[in-house]
Amino acid sequence: MSWLALRVRRESGFDRHVQARGCASGSGSWGNDPQRHLGLTRSPEIADLAAESHCALVLMHNQDGTDYAGDVMDEIKVFLRTSIDRALRAGVPRERVLIDPGIGFGKTAEQNWVVMRRLSELRELGQPILIGTSRKSFIGKLLDLPSTSAWRARRPQ
Repeated sequence: MSWLALRVRRESGFDRHVQARGCASGSGSWGNDPQRHLGLTRSPEIADLAAESHCALVLMHNQDGTDYAGDVMDEIKVFLRTSIDRALRAGVPRERVLIDPGIGFGKTAEQNWVVMRRLSELRELGQPILIGTSRKSFIGKLLDLPSTSAWRARRPQ
C-alpha cells in the first residue's frame, strides 16, 4: 500500500479541496489534513473525497485554543467518536479510518503529556491510532531546550 499525507494549508491561490482531490487521484492511499479539517468539522467533504477515492482517512483532534470544559482525554474521545461517525456516514469503510489525538495541536505541553500517558483509552474507539510526536515543542519543554532545538534532542548525531 502506498501512503500519501495531505499537508494542505489555506494559502492565497490554493483551494485545499482541489489540492486534496489532486493528491487523492494520484498514487496515495490515505489522507491527513491536520491543520484544517479538525476531525471533519471544518471540511466534512474530505470524508466524501476519501470514500470516492477509496483512500484511508486520518481523523485528528484539533481545536482553536487550549481550554477544555472537562477532562481533556474525554473531550478528545467525544470529538474523535463524532468524526468517526461522520467518516462512516460518508462511506469511508471502518477499516480505513485512523484516529490521531493531535499531539501538539490545540493542547498545552501539560495536556500533551496527559494524552500521551492515557493513549490506551483511545482503544475503546475501535480504530487504529496514529500519533506524530516528532519536532514537538512539549518535548523541548520537558528537556528544558529552546523550542527551535527541541527536535535535535531526538535526532541521532
